[in-house]
Amino acid sequence: MRVLRQVLDSKISIVREKAMSAVGAFAYAIGPKFSDYMPLFSLLLIDGINNFKESKVCSESVRVVGDICRALDYLVLPFSKDIIQGLCYICREGVDWSVKPHIFSSFGDLELAIDIHFEDYVPLVVPLLIDAANECAQNPDWGGYGNQLKQSIFVAYSGILQGCKRSKAEIMKSLDVPHLFKFVQSAVEDPNRDENVAVAAVAVLGDLADAFALSPPNVKMFMEHLPLLSDFLGQCTLSEGERLKNTATRTLKMIDKISSIHR
Repeated sequence: MRVLRQVLDSKISIVREKAMSAVGAFAYAIGPKFSDYMPLFSLLLIDGINNFKESKVCSESVRVVGDICRALDYLVLPFSKDIIQGLCYICREGVDWSVKPHIFSSFGDLELAIDIHFEDYVPLVVPLLIDAANECAQNPDWGGYGNQLKQSIFVAYSGILQGCKRSKAEIMKSLDVPHLFKFVQSAVEDPNRDENVAVAAVAVLGDLADAFALSPPNVKMFMEHLPLLSDFLGQCTLSEGERLKNTATRTLKMIDKISSIHR
């Protein structure tokens, strides 16, 4: 790790980029034991994230957040505040467009790792997701990048819903569920969407149903929006892609569960 630290201090971007990637692999390999290195590495990680003028170094630093979360799980909590604030900062300050999908995916990883403790950051993160969703709607010609961005937005929402479903009611309200439904509908109606987008969209609907099952007053709102997507969900259960078919089947089971509350 000392050697990697020296490399991360290099003035050469490609060297720092490769070193950051190596740290991610190292963390994944040793799992929770990587927490011993976090007091030092977290500072280098934040420096890399904040270095958004060097997009490749920044992008690799953001990617490593996911590796760290998967390695440490809940043990990342003491370092999560600075990481989340760093990700929000570069997103607001005009980071290179190619980095944004990785930022939103990292939010999803952090949300799953620190669970309900992410609720403090929901008011910071959701406006960024809404802005990105609106950008997708305004740029239908983004093609592959648009699909990548949409998928990452859904991943972030899924993380929030899974991590914060037992939170206070106001946290759930801050998600702006009508906007999320509108975004899902827009994404699935896009003729250029790929299967990854469809899987992520179906998954977020399942996470919404699961979260609202714990909050009966919200079930009515969920059910009012659902008819617009029922045909899409039915088609997904007939998909030749196993991942999409299985995700749609699970989502429909969750919807059936809350439908009984609504009846």
